[in-house]
Amino acid sequence: MVAPQSLHVLPVEQGSLLLNHHKLRSSRTSFCSQQRIATRRTARVLPRASAAPSTPSSSASSSSSASSSSPSSLPSASPYSAPQPPPLSRKSIFDAPLTNLPSWPAPSANAAARRAVQSAAAGTAAGKAAKSAESARQQGTVSVGIDVQEGEEDGGHVGPMMSRQLLRTARGGELSDDDEEVDGIAAIPKIRRVPEQEQRLLAAVDMGTNSFHMVVVKADNKGRFEIEDVEKEDVRLGSGSSGFAVITPDAEERALAAVRRLKQIAATRGATLRVVATSAVREARNRRSFIRRVLDTTGVDVEVLSGQEEACLIYLGILQALPVYHKTVLTVDIGGGSTEFVIGREGKPLFATSLKLGHIRLTEKFAQGGVSHRQQILELRRYVRVLLADSGVLEVVKGAEKEIELAIGSSGTIETIEQMIHQSRASGIISTGSMTSSSGASTNGASSSSSGKSSSSSNSGSSGKSSSSSGNSSSSAVVATGGQNARSSGSSGRSGGGNPSGINQSQEAVLRRLADLKDREFTLEELSAVVKKICKAKTPEARAKLPGLPEKRADVILGGAVLLEEIFLAMGISKMRVSPYALREGVIVDTLSRTFTDFSITPDLRRSSVMKMAGKFNTGQRLESAQHCAELAQQILAGLQTCKMGGSDCVSPMMNLLDGNDFEVLEAATVLHYVGMFISHKGYHKHSYYLIKHSEQLLGYSPMEVEMIALLVRYHRKKPPSTKDEDFAKLPPVVQQKIRALCAIMRIAVALDRCYTGAAERVMVLQDDDSCVLAVTPAVDPQTGAAQDVSLEMWAARGELEYFHKIFKKAPSIVIADDLDADLLHAEPSKSLSS
Repeated sequence: MVAPQSLHVLPVEQGSLLLNHHKLRSSRTSFCSQQRIATRRTARVLPRASAAPSTPSSSASSSSSASSSSPSSLPSASPYSAPQPPPLSRKSIFDAPLTNLPSWPAPSANAAARRAVQSAAAGTAAGKAAKSAESARQQGTVSVGIDVQEGEEDGGHVGPMMSRQLLRTARGGELSDDDEEVDGIAAIPKIRRVPEQEQRLLAAVDMGTNSFHMVVVKADNKGRFEIEDVEKEDVRLGSGSSGFAVITPDAEERALAAVRRLKQIAATRGATLRVVATSAVREARNRRSFIRRVLDTTGVDVEVLSGQEEACLIYLGILQALPVYHKTVLTVDIGGGSTEFVIGREGKPLFATSLKLGHIRLTEKFAQGGVSHRQQILELRRYVRVLLADSGVLEVVKGAEKEIELAIGSSGTIETIEQMIHQSRASGIISTGSMTSSSGASTNGASSSSSGKSSSSSNSGSSGKSSSSSGNSSSSAVVATGGQNARSSGSSGRSGGGNPSGINQSQEAVLRRLADLKDREFTLEELSAVVKKICKAKTPEARAKLPGLPEKRADVILGGAVLLEEIFLAMGISKMRVSPYALREGVIVDTLSRTFTDFSITPDLRRSSVMKMAGKFNTGQRLESAQHCAELAQQILAGLQTCKMGGSDCVSPMMNLLDGNDFEVLEAATVLHYVGMFISHKGYHKHSYYLIKHSEQLLGYSPMEVEMIALLVRYHRKKPPSTKDEDFAKLPPVVQQKIRALCAIMRIAVALDRCYTGAAERVMVLQDDDSCVLAVTPAVDPQTGAAQDVSLEMWAARGELEYFHKIFKKAPSIVIADDLDADLLHAEPSKSLSS
């Protein structure tokens, strides 16, 4: 049984994400394989703009010392004892693993031992290359690259490795004498640090086995970025070769044409281009000639990522799309040639590995041309189960099962399956006229635990039948459509027009739009149903007719769908959330970590994205006022959840509907309420609604939460929420109630800063069963020491009390309180206001 790869994380200087990847091998195997690598090392010397030449005497001394090393004199290291990282000045984004997770096997030998083994091959080709490299360094050039021949690698890795692109900046953008690179063929330019006042356009290309993906982003001086452009080209780089042994001439021509076009797009945008390659190039015997031809033909230097590097960068990309920084997550990324797994928390990949299981690889092996039969599907399932079991990844996941809070999927295969499930779900909603909420009464909350044990077993035919709970609540919310309820008939009752549920076209449109607001996630039960449909369709032509499946994926979806179901069953996953970001966004983050001196992963993705959007549309410098309004709204909301006078049952039932996510929704809406002024002051609340609803900048929020934020902004002035509005009427009743409650609070909070001066410093809430008093404390004028005038703010706020009364069923009043009154309110609720 092959042991899993483990990951030991080392901090480095210069703020880069230097990773030290290891493989668990026996000492004899490690020594032999390292000797083979050392004897076949080749060097390519290219000019470098500027370099500090190393001291000849010190280089010679180290060379002679290394040459005299022998296997018996190597530093001893237990296969289960990790090497001690050197003390370095600055922490990287990746830090030490958590202590409460299982202790996975550590590397069999440290980096010093590895270099000693490689240097032991004195007099070989490696020794000659080393001398040539030393001479080149003294002349201002750099030598990089190790040509690894067939049989030297396992899973695309060559012994302990470090991230090559990250390695480029470990010493200010240059390689040191001890640094080395696998499959790299070009000189590494020095990385220029970007001054604080600059912004930068970056482009990242993921040369995948199935398709090439490019993203162009604009990054600010803190490393935060927003997407400017995306492009995708279906290249099928891994097709036509058995086991990805070589890149065929046809595939190479398609790749060159695609790279030319993507480079042109990046150049048009003025973006710095970075291209990374994954499984298809990593495993090809002719990868060096392919990379050279890409460089000679297009001028683009391609970096070949190891499997672990790819997994870690995917995790970094996911952190930019989902608010899971503080969660322990299991990420699964199914590509054309490989599947990457990561267990990570707080930006640190605690475990990372890559397996040779991809949708193109499996489809070509068991369903040539996309045509499948029952026996082939059975063999496919057995093959996947054996590889998963032998890889050791199942033991690691099972060992961390209690710590894993969420399972996340990414990339094309999983996104396609999610879209197919979404289409099936929408059809089911229309047939029943109801919407099942995945989070009980709250349809906008974050998913609960997504990695749980499943007692499901695989069907020997086409798909595994689950006997476990799917993780979804069985309760369903009847959708209000313009004051009418779309009721489920409970059967296939007949109605006019042949619609079994008896709903009209208007209601059907509302139900489809409601389905679009559901979180991008799916359960094992939903996955098995879709896999069954895919397996039942024997040909690509038949699969292309399945709802949600793009025609271009019809011939390769089978392998990926069966693989994902087997992963669910083997790892006990009951629910998976889907990330729109993956490897290419991770490459962007990696690049930013070296480009901007103060870059760090944002723990609070939601707030960061809200503030970025608010700053972008900061017309008239209203951001400070909006932030103050958000503070007032939070104070009112917190006050309404407690009783300052009267009995313990004085809290309004409306408040019981709200949870922590709703607090964040209210804060985001209040901060963004003014952004429509960027277009026009007239009707700016409607402009704000449009900008928020169609923005791609609000990262970390579910589609339902984005809709709630947009509607709150729309209703913070003028007309309050009404079911006459189609966008509001389509929402489940519980969400409508939440919006009404939050809107009543937000309208008062915004009114209390009517003059944009922050004159109303804070608000205290005093309530009983039938009444509610809002005590406003004015801010103190720093010039005179007197309380500021809040008469206009009080007038504006009183205009919103009627709607407040309608929602919370309490007679409201608003008064001015001084600091003493506020202190008494906080300390002695029984005291009355001095107003």
